[in-house]
Amino acid sequence: MPRSYNLGRRTASVEETRRRIAKAALNLHTTKGPAQTSMQDIARLADVSLVTVYRHFPTPDQLFQSCRRMFLEEHPLPTPESISGGSDLRDRVQRAITLFYSYYDEAGEQLWCIQRDADLIPELLPGVELRRGRVKAVAEAALAPVHARPRMYKRMLTLLLLALDLGTWRHLVKFQGLTTQEATSLMTEAVLCGA
Repeated sequence: MPRSYNLGRRTASVEETRRRIAKAALNLHTTKGPAQTSMQDIARLADVSLVTVYRHFPTPDQLFQSCRRMFLEEHPLPTPESISGGSDLRDRVQRAITLFYSYYDEAGEQLWCIQRDADLIPELLPGVELRRGRVKAVAEAALAPVHARPRMYKRMLTLLLLALDLGTWRHLVKFQGLTTQEATSLMTEAVLCGA
C-alpha cells in the first residue's frame, strides 16, 4: 500500500514539473515569441535542467501542443453558438466582431507573438489554423441570414473575415488608437456597407 502512495506522489510531481515547463514556455512564447525562445530560456524560467525539459518534451511539437492546450484553457476561443438566435444581420455581425475584439483585447498581443513566428516555425501552424478556422465558423454563423444569397454572402464573408483578423484588430486598436468599441462599430459598418 505505501508503494502506490509514493507512486501517486511521484506521478503528481512529474505532472507538476511538466506543467511548470509548459507554463514557462508559454510565458516566453507569448512575450518574446517562439522564434526568440531557446530551450535553455525555458529551463531557466521553469527552474529545471535542460535535460529535464527534453525528458518531458523530446520534440518542439510536443511542447507547442502542450502550450496550445494551456493557452486555450486560459483563453477559450469564441464559438459559433455565441451568435445563434435572432435574424437581425447588423446585430449578428456586430456580435461576431465584438466577441473576437474582446478576445483580442485579452489575448491579442500574446497571439501576435505566435502568429508572427508561425512562418518560421511550422509546428506553430496548427494553432494559427485552429484560430482561423474558428474565426471562419463564427463569421459563417453570423451571416447565416444571407446564406441563400450567394453573391452577397461571399462579399460579406470576405469582409467579415478581414474584420475578424487579428492583424486588422491590431492595426485599428494598437496602431490607429481606436477603442475596441470604435473599431467594432467601424468594421460592422464596413461589412454591412461593403455588401
